[in-house]
Amino acid sequence: MKNWTLKLIALVFAVLMWAYVSTEQQAEIGLSIPLEIVNVPKGYTIANDLPASIDIRVAGPRSIIKNLPYQRLSKVIDLSDARPGKGIVHVTAEGLSLPGGVRPVRITPSDIEIVLERLARKSVPVKAVVQGKVAPTAKIYDVTVDPPVVVLSGPESELRTIKEIATAPVDVSGADADVIRTVPLDVSGIRSTPEGSSQVKVTVKVGPVLGTKRVGDIPVRLQGEAAGASWWPKVVTVTAEGPLTQVRGLGPKDFSILVPAGGLAPGVHEVRPRWSAPDNITLRSITPEFIKVTIPRSAR
Repeated sequence: MKNWTLKLIALVFAVLMWAYVSTEQQAEIGLSIPLEIVNVPKGYTIANDLPASIDIRVAGPRSIIKNLPYQRLSKVIDLSDARPGKGIVHVTAEGLSLPGGVRPVRITPSDIEIVLERLARKSVPVKAVVQGKVAPTAKIYDVTVDPPVVVLSGPESELRTIKEIATAPVDVSGADADVIRTVPLDVSGIRSTPEGSSQVKVTVKVGPVLGTKRVGDIPVRLQGEAAGASWWPKVVTVTAEGPLTQVRGLGPKDFSILVPAGGLAPGVHEVRPRWSAPDNITLRSITPEFIKVTIPRSAR
């Protein structure tokens, strides 16, 4: 008798709930539900862009509908039985676990095209993207990337069109020395992904702007023991190269021109002079190229 009483109470409660839900004011609400793709066949990949979510409009009792936005709903599309090529998946409310009394009114999109392609690999060069202007007295001399080549994995059709992959921008604004940055590869707009690390090291070689200047009337001196030796000419002109700001201030006193005369036999010799200059300065030429040195016989 006790069991019958409990069953009767449960039946009455269920009838009352049904009556409440049936008579409660109905409402509609729109939801954006994340789309999840699972079980992509091994060795294949999705070659087209898919929506990140679907929009679904549902109707039901207001007391239930108002809580739906706070529930963790998602739409799962299982590709276990998918075949290579283009396919259409019809999107339904199946698997959404909607509460009782709630029904779907409209789902957008109702159909989703999925293109399956064989997964391929390709080695492509990395192109460094450099932005900004270096300091006015500096110049970019070289840009290198490590590693210079990466392997991409993705749809065959897409990889055929990819010739190189760029880096995220490296800013060199105001730089007057080398700029070294570790930056990600720019894979925006493509489905292919780099194998291994998605970051590379970019080195931008930055140095001073070089300039040249001719400097004349630089004294020539003998180097070594050579009694009675004479030489001509007594002065030379050089073409110096180095940082532009440094080159502009060069004068004759900044250089040393020496003619090695020690050990020369008596007679007339044409000797290439040795030189020294300030740090960062090199000589592109000395005019004349040779100095005539005369060693008298008495000097032996």
